[in-house]
Amino acid sequence: MHVRLVDTVARDSFHEMFNAALLSMCLTAFERVEYVCHPSQQACIRRVLERHAPATDLKRVRFRPTAVVRREGPVGWVCRYALGALVNLWQLLTLPRGEQLIYTTNNPLGLWALNLLCRLRPRRVVVVCHGELELLAQCHPWWRASGWFGALLRRTFARTTLAPGLKCCVLGRSILRNLTPYVAPKNRAAFFSIDHPYFFSEAPAAPAPHAQLRVGTVGQLTPAKGLHRIVELAREIPVPLVVVGRTYGFDGHAACRNVRFVAGADNGFIPRERYDSEAAALDYLVFAYDPDGYRLTASGALFDALNLCRPVITLRNDYFDDVLRLRAGYVVDTVNDMAALVRRLAAAWPENPDYSLFCENLLRLRAEFAVETVASRFREALRTLYPESKKAER
Repeated sequence: MHVRLVDTVARDSFHEMFNAALLSMCLTAFERVEYVCHPSQQACIRRVLERHAPATDLKRVRFRPTAVVRREGPVGWVCRYALGALVNLWQLLTLPRGEQLIYTTNNPLGLWALNLLCRLRPRRVVVVCHGELELLAQCHPWWRASGWFGALLRRTFARTTLAPGLKCCVLGRSILRNLTPYVAPKNRAAFFSIDHPYFFSEAPAAPAPHAQLRVGTVGQLTPAKGLHRIVELAREIPVPLVVVGRTYGFDGHAACRNVRFVAGADNGFIPRERYDSEAAALDYLVFAYDPDGYRLTASGALFDALNLCRPVITLRNDYFDDVLRLRAGYVVDTVNDMAALVRRLAAAWPENPDYSLFCENLLRLRAEFAVETVASRFREALRTLYPESKKAER
């Protein structure tokens, strides 16, 4: 059996790691893969697979190009989703009976039409959902694009009967659980979850012995990702806090005397070699995301922590609780609790009897979320949803 992957949203490196992992998983479940995406995304996926999974048999993949609107911003996303919805419908119309169709991204603007066509032309269709699910819980004005998208998602999930062959995949058990209030009981069987797959590199060595505790963040830091909480935390701890990544929505770098911004006050590009070395030098990675956030979306930065094999200090939220299913650091309730913990760790450094246990559990979690492990569960989910798909396995 063949599968057709369709991505009408991503350009360049957008979602490249997840899309490459999904392609790799599909190659374990299907004889051949047809991948419809923008040429720039194809190039990025090839580079990711060459770097992380060189044994991937790309000879069994047929890439086909499609147009994706370049423009960003609200107008750009409306145009991107509008064009993408038309391409998505065409891909469903042209799909041979008996083949599997997987959309790598949920298109809020076109989901209702896709569901209607699925009812008129029954096919096996999986839609992978990402951060757009957060729109279900947000109340944006009707005149904003995000308001339209959220209203369309709520209507499709809660008021429309989903076609029997249409299934929605979410990337985490906690996300599936938190979706319940937004999905009509008649539609809940159409939703299933898998863990977020990740290509892990070799676990880096522990930092060389040093006299002072090192804590910091990795990846982009924005107000939505707790930037101001990080600044608040830095004022209350006795050690410098290192921000390994660029910041957005913030111009107070000079006033943060206890924060070292690796990107500098000008928020410049960080070369990969320096990014890796700065991140690997940290003892703990700090996450101060909104405790009420990440209920309906996954966090890539948390998987960066697993990749680095560094224990975390994080505020409690549903998604982090789900991923950190083994003790891999400290989970606290408030920034004040976080500051008190860092002060205690800094005072006792380098003594910490739990640190080696955290590192051992991080290695176990890496195996849990590795592409190979998630691929096995993905195949099992497809067998359950579509019993005839058992014939598709090689």
